[in-house]
Amino acid sequence: MKKHLCLLFLAQALLILPAQASPIVVNGDLTTSSFLGTDSSGNHFYYDIYNVSNPTGNPITVNISATPAAQLAPMIELWSGIHLPTSNWESPVDLYASAYRVAFSSTAGTSIVVPSFQLPSAATYQLAMTTYNYVENGAQLGTYTLTIAGDGASLNGVPEPSSLALFASAACMLIGVSKIRAKYSNSRERI
Repeated sequence: MKKHLCLLFLAQALLILPAQASPIVVNGDLTTSSFLGTDSSGNHFYYDIYNVSNPTGNPITVNISATPAAQLAPMIELWSGIHLPTSNWESPVDLYASAYRVAFSSTAGTSIVVPSFQLPSAATYQLAMTTYNYVENGAQLGTYTLTIAGDGASLNGVPEPSSLALFASAACMLIGVSKIRAKYSNSRERI
């Protein structure tokens, strides 16, 4: 009886508390295996891509911030809609020119904040986490913490080209193994 009363009080307490959306926190790492971009001037930079989505039926206010490792001078670029990756991974991309919102710091280790924005209902914006400096200018890579706050917002990473190739290879191997198993099991049934 006491156990049931405890559960009842706990259930009532949970119903009284207002629902609060927790921020989404991603610990990322800009490395030489991240996407490698080339701008129209031939300068190179590494970047990670994320899709920020609003699966709700109403617009939501989204706040994005990044806290970099001590050696990383961070830059966030945001586009309304899906901007990257292009079908040609090697084509030059001018991230900055087409960005909807940008936040950056030329000082390594400095946190940055993207100005708040309204994400329309059922929309997806794309975000690139990169460095302020180009590879040719001594860009330092490293870890970062990306925080997305928005009631109902979701976030997913876009696989890097090496991950896509690895995934495709694994899928092909699994398909091949399943065909061999099917052929073997069919031949056993005939015996």
